[in-house]
Amino acid sequence: MKRKFGIISDNKPVWPALSALQKLNIKPTPEWYFTVENEEGQTKQVHAKNVHRIESQKELRALLMEQVHVVPPTIKGNDFYEILKNLFEKSKIEILEPAEGTNPSDILKAHIHRYINDPQAKKYNSFKSGRPLLDDEYAYFLYSAFYDDLKTYEWKESSAKTSLMIKALFPSKKPEEQAKFDHSKKFTWKRF
Repeated sequence: MKRKFGIISDNKPVWPALSALQKLNIKPTPEWYFTVENEEGQTKQVHAKNVHRIESQKELRALLMEQVHVVPPTIKGNDFYEILKNLFEKSKIEILEPAEGTNPSDILKAHIHRYINDPQAKKYNSFKSGRPLLDDEYAYFLYSAFYDDLKTYEWKESSAKTSLMIKALFPSKKPEEQAKFDHSKKFTWKRF
């Protein structure tokens, strides 16, 4: 049957089936894995570095094209919502916890512990050159020197993200016990 602007067809492209969602609970940003079934019925696992690669239709289409070589059609927002709702059904999500001490936050905490237990500052000049200063309750050090030290251990996070991770590692309701980054880039924290 011919129409004025094309031919009617029942052969409408459909989205591949998405299932078996797994959340790799890495802190601070979880990663995601899910299974995609292609047109031949074969399944492949897809890896998304963050949830933003899944929640946006454009990003998810690109992810599927890149990893599964499937080209899903563009669909209406409500239809895409139903696909995500089915994929993110709470009873179907498998949460995978990494081994103790392997999260970036755990690794950062170990580096802080190592750094403050390295040779300590006895004078102001050694403190200004990057050595930590310890008192009975707190450790003080220059953040820039600490971050430079972290990079020698192949630390990949940016300075800004690392500072946020430090603040999250040492939360406190008391302002005097919170991680502080003042103008001299000195960092104060309660010893553990």
